[in-house]
Amino acid sequence: MLEALVESSRVGRRSLWQYITMLSVVALPVVAVICLVSFTLHNSRAERESQQSAVQQFKLFANIEALVTSMRAERGYTTSAVILGGKDAAANEVMFKQRSHTDYIMLSLPVWPDGLALNNVQLTSRAQLGDMLNVLRGRVSTLSVDFHDVLDFYSDITKQFMYWLLVISPILFRLIFHINLRRCHAYATSVRPAASKLFS
Repeated sequence: MLEALVESSRVGRRSLWQYITMLSVVALPVVAVICLVSFTLHNSRAERESQQSAVQQFKLFANIEALVTSMRAERGYTTSAVILGGKDAAANEVMFKQRSHTDYIMLSLPVWPDGLALNNVQLTSRAQLGDMLNVLRGRVSTLSVDFHDVLDFYSDITKQFMYWLLVISPILFRLIFHINLRRCHAYATSVRPAASKLFS
């Protein structure tokens, strides 16, 4: 009877190799799932960052377009006020409302666009543009400016913003897109060999 027990325990024992085989059968799919989930999470994060940068770029684009529209309206109202010599109260009121609207839009820009220049002076901040606008507005209030100067000033500003919208902005957008695409590709190529080793 004792011999039968010893024999049955020998048959019931598993070798170390059998345990490793069983562990690999269970562990390999678990490791593969973990790798797949981490790869998917990384891709979704990279995609979300790319989408967020595109949304921010679009908001900046929309705000600058609104600023250009507002500055064009201010140009018209200011020119009218200068031509009328500041004597029409209704024209002055509309001009001041438009100035407030332009200032509001300028302050609501989420980021200041790079690469803007006015008369060979780099516009590095909205405060700098606001100061230049206020100098012109002061000259308009004292009627010490010609309407041609008003037209030229506002036209130069709107041309710079339009140049940024049409030329610089698409270049920046494509650059951001390609940087994010390269990040995703680099991560995918680093994970793919590891994943293929697990399944081979």
